[in-house]
Amino acid sequence: MAVTAPDAPSPNQSLPLPCASAQVTGQRQRQEDTLRLTRFDGGPAGPGLLAVICDGMGGHVHGDMASALVAERFVASFLAMDGSAPDRLRGALSASHDALIEATTRDPQLDGMGTTLVAACIVGDQLYRISVGDSQLWRLRDHQMERLNDDHSMAPVFDSMVEMGELTPVAAREDGKRHALRSAITRKPIHKIDGPATPDRLLPGDCLLVASDGLDSLDRDSLLGILDDDTESPQHTLDRLFTHLGELNAPQQDNTSVILISMPATTSAADSVRVDTPANAPAVNAPGTGFPTVNSVLAGALALVLILVFLWILL
Repeated sequence: MAVTAPDAPSPNQSLPLPCASAQVTGQRQRQEDTLRLTRFDGGPAGPGLLAVICDGMGGHVHGDMASALVAERFVASFLAMDGSAPDRLRGALSASHDALIEATTRDPQLDGMGTTLVAACIVGDQLYRISVGDSQLWRLRDHQMERLNDDHSMAPVFDSMVEMGELTPVAAREDGKRHALRSAITRKPIHKIDGPATPDRLLPGDCLLVASDGLDSLDRDSLLGILDDDTESPQHTLDRLFTHLGELNAPQQDNTSVILISMPATTSAADSVRVDTPANAPAVNAPGTGFPTVNSVLAGALALVLILVFLWILL
């Protein structure tokens, strides 16, 4: 499988965090995933990073066109908007949905096309997100992987049926409808949107993985073993991930797109060292600034008192 690294930023548009992206077509005839990485003005918190992956719905007409259209309109709308990050994410999703509806209205042959979307927006140490469908957002922290967004496929429904004893694990795993979507971006209303208003706080050393569902060819233990190495750059980690995926040579391997984002493991000395002064503590000027210190003021007052006492005795 040929691995591609699309849309590398130009040197004057460097990204604010260590990250890498790559795609493979797998066993499919064409690439129907679209991914985008871009920086934006995060205000006082500094430059922000927006990561987006759209997975065109396989088996539907023009999945590649749907994913590209939605991803492009989503990013453009987000960058053009003001307001809070959650409002901008919601607004960008609405704008990209409208763009797809307009395209299918103009050309009836496009009716039926659709895509998933997952977007991660990082400002400082805050992660805002929004997703529709089964594309994935994972966080690696302390050698543990946690999926942060909802899976809008039938997979969690089947897994719940297994827990209740209504379905066997084998039947749940092999059911042909396991990957059927309960929500997607089509010309119809979006049934489910996962976009919390409150952010997740990211810690130094955290790693974020944004991916399409082609990554499901790797089991969680194998994926964790590849990702859980903080000595590598995101690009080297992605190289190993796709090498392993290629070695599996799964006969039904889907398009796979991955964005890997690394939070710096350490902070600068200015950020990591802070001295808190109680609100009622007296202000003390450093020597050499031209202003007296507290000790010098007290010493001068005592000397003045002694002089006055001495003069009183003489009189």
